[in-house]
Amino acid sequence: MKDAEKKVKEEKKEEEAEEQEEVKEEKKLEEDPKAKVDTDKIAKKQEDLLVKKAVVEAEEKENKKAEKKIEKAEKAVKEEEKEVVKEAKADKVVQLEKKEEDAEKKDEGKENAAAASAKDPPYKTLPAKDVHIKSALLKDDCAGHFRQSKDHEIHDHPVWIKVKPAEDRFGWYQAGKWHISDLAKLNTMLKE
Repeated sequence: MKDAEKKVKEEKKEEEAEEQEEVKEEKKLEEDPKAKVDTDKIAKKQEDLLVKKAVVEAEEKENKKAEKKIEKAEKAVKEEEKEVVKEAKADKVVQLEKKEEDAEKKDEGKENAAAASAKDPPYKTLPAKDVHIKSALLKDDCAGHFRQSKDHEIHDHPVWIKVKPAEDRFGWYQAGKWHISDLAKLNTMLKE
């Protein structure tokens, strides 16, 4: 853009110089009416001047069009940047809402788990006979608080139901050893 402006300025200077030269020649003709006049030369110069003016005007129009296009492009870029910022903000809002929903779901899950544990367990136990079993030999999911069952026995020994941290295991004594298994197996063992 700057090169085009320089070119236009240079061409204008050339035109002005040529016009001044013409003015000088016209003054000479006015001062000396007998001076030799080369009409072809004058006509050629005037024609060249008109062509140059037309070229300069066309270039100025093109420059203005280019400037307008650049302005439009810059404006479009700014608007696009604003849209990108808005989209980024919207994405952050969506992420925050999702985090809040996840937190609410976690809280609901905790409340549901607390409510489920507060309900009566399917196997009735004796709260007074609560034992905490913990051993390096036991797997983590087997260790915990066990209570003696009110209603169930295996091989004439009471069944012990795991109540904490989750009611998912039971234990029984058989052949001189304690055994712990999944609570789901208790019903099949009781039927045997």
